[in-house]
Amino acid sequence: MGRSDGGGGCFPAPLLPFCVELLPNTSSAKACFGHSSSSPQFPVSCTDPECFPKTFRLGKRIMMGAIPRRLLSFAFGILLFFGLVMYRLIDLQWIHGEKYRRVSQNNTLRRIPISAPRGKILDRHGRVLAENRSSFTLNLHRERVGNLDRAIRTAAYLLDWTESQVREALVSRRHDSFLAPIPLVKDLNRDQVARLRAKMTRVMTGAEADLDMDGLELSVQFERVYPMGPRAGHVLGYVREVSDLQVQEWTEKEPGRINPGDRIGVAGAEFAYDLELRGYDGFREIFVDVQGRPTDFEELGIRPLLQEQAAVGGKTLQLTLDARLMETAAKAFAGKVGSLVALDPRNGEILAWVSQPAYDPQILTGVVSGETWRELQNNPDKILLNRPIQAAYPPGSTYKIVTALAALAEGKVNFQESIPCPGYYSFGGRHWGCWNKKGHGRMNLYEALVNSCDVFFYRLGERLGPDRLAHYAKLLGLGQRTGALGDSEREGLIPTREWKERVRKQPWRDSDSLGIAIGQAYDLVTPLQNALMIARFANGKKKIAPHLLKAVLDEQGRPQEGYFSESIRPPASSEPLDWGLKEGDYLRLKQALVDVVNRGTGGKGKIPGIEVAGKTGTAQVIGEEARGRAAPGVKTGDHAWFVAFAPAENPEIAVAVIVEHGGHGGGVAAPIAQQVMNEYFFNREK
Repeated sequence: MGRSDGGGGCFPAPLLPFCVELLPNTSSAKACFGHSSSSPQFPVSCTDPECFPKTFRLGKRIMMGAIPRRLLSFAFGILLFFGLVMYRLIDLQWIHGEKYRRVSQNNTLRRIPISAPRGKILDRHGRVLAENRSSFTLNLHRERVGNLDRAIRTAAYLLDWTESQVREALVSRRHDSFLAPIPLVKDLNRDQVARLRAKMTRVMTGAEADLDMDGLELSVQFERVYPMGPRAGHVLGYVREVSDLQVQEWTEKEPGRINPGDRIGVAGAEFAYDLELRGYDGFREIFVDVQGRPTDFEELGIRPLLQEQAAVGGKTLQLTLDARLMETAAKAFAGKVGSLVALDPRNGEILAWVSQPAYDPQILTGVVSGETWRELQNNPDKILLNRPIQAAYPPGSTYKIVTALAALAEGKVNFQESIPCPGYYSFGGRHWGCWNKKGHGRMNLYEALVNSCDVFFYRLGERLGPDRLAHYAKLLGLGQRTGALGDSEREGLIPTREWKERVRKQPWRDSDSLGIAIGQAYDLVTPLQNALMIARFANGKKKIAPHLLKAVLDEQGRPQEGYFSESIRPPASSEPLDWGLKEGDYLRLKQALVDVVNRGTGGKGKIPGIEVAGKTGTAQVIGEEARGRAAPGVKTGDHAWFVAFAPAENPEIAVAVIVEHGGHGGGVAAPIAQQVMNEYFFNREK
């Protein structure tokens, strides 16, 4: 055997175990490695041709046979992968390194919001109540400004302002968010935009020395427009630019749903249906340099993958309102303070919603000066108050409908019983006066309702007590929120024994029942509640629910059947009116209300050719004794009520009117209701 010093054909040390594994327990292996019975030895010589079979000879033939081909393919793939990675690194670092360094150092990815147009609001006949128009704004983007003094000089030049005016605008209109643009001037008209663009061109072409457009941008937005102005101000509400706190809240809840500069609903229908009207903003991504200018990457041979998402406009909403009736009511209310609500008693649709005095929502959609806002807030007639749901009044004699119905249903009276009215009722050691101080004489329930005799209804209140009276009042919709327009609605008050003990810390007195029976004392209702009361009475069978939304329209203007969402719910189901009243008694009550208009206190509510049923009411603001002690300038006159429905047999419209400090309902409130109902019947949409 040859030497074992690694010369000649001996295997290197790393292959020795491989050799042993290939030829276990063979004589060749024993010869090759000097094998003994105890353990293998290092080879003495590996040049013997008999040491291995031919397929495992030294050199290339041995290695090809020992290593599978798939292993070599895998190794080759790994080498190729790392080779490509190395090539890309070399390309980035050395070949095109300078170009890409410029991109990374001088450019930033920016996502530009695309405002979603707010949905339109239409009346029941398709007349536009709220829509959008394009509005131009000059914005300053703080994060794009390299030299603030230069930006201020440029803005002053563009707007023909002084630099001090620009600085004041920056301070007063800035957002907490550094990335939010600051609107220097909004709602630019066509002439202003034309002049502004001409000046911007001079700046960008270098015609104006030491000025540049860094951080300044002319943007287009959608401005809300209300064609009916004050006549629909309270029911529609208005929109206002979102606050930084609201942006933060929405970002945490639903990122991208609302952005700085967006407008959201603040009151009325704009607030109640804001989520549907607002839609979804879109965006587009751009790369800008350190000066905030878009970068042209194609010059650098780069086409970055930028995202873009189109804005989704808000839904078009069709309300139940009739713009014609709203206009008629507003004209009839000229110079008066009060409210009108008209309902369809068949289904609860709100046909008209008027609150006087009214504000123009247009003045509240833009930047409102402190002086303007103070004038609105301090208006002596509370111009911002949405009276149909936010003002509560004693219902006066309109409440006698509830008292009469309750007494009949509870068996406390019938139409045959008669009660004398000498002009007062003695109870509890005092005289409770009737509005007719001479007295009405002896009369039954029918005549007492037609003539609105207080004494008769004092006696019914004494018999009923507060709790049974409250049961029927709530059945007709009084003393509880209707849910027709947002959550700012007052509940009103229909008192019970438990209420007085809990709130007033006093026991109920029998004399308290006399006052509430004629709609005085503790009773408080909103105009919408009183409209609902007379509408449910007119229906006679169902507890209709007042609602303002008629339909959500698709892009073709067709109603989307069954469309409901977080802010849009189906109207409450109309449950049966389970008041336990005999049909004959109900019809007699209804006829009594017809005679209130035909020969009683509601004569000014008549409509030629249409049978109208109604009830007048005079609600005391302050007692006779206290009225004489009132401070100068304090209004103490009675409120004037009138509730009505028509036609009496198959009602289509129900109306409630209140004129604050108007006096008697028959003289002041009834004519307003008459004009609205007359418009409804004789000037219908074709």
